[in-house]
Amino acid sequence: MIERSIIYIDLDQDINSRAVHNSPRHLHNLGDKLIKVSYELLVVGIYSRWYFLVVVLFGRWKLLNF
Repeated sequence: MIERSIIYIDLDQDINSRAVHNSPRHLHNLGDKLIKVSYELLVVGIYSRWYFLVVVLFGRWKLLNF
């Protein structure tokens, strides 16, 4: 049963996976994936914002000095 549910989790688009969608393991894996993706997006957003800020400030400083 566990092996079968793992196979269904891997084939999310498969129609048969609907039967396993309510299993705790599937929901747990889905939650972990969502947390991981949202964390990565957050980190990328913060880094890109800081990078943008540094570039803008450095550009203004260069413009003021020349």
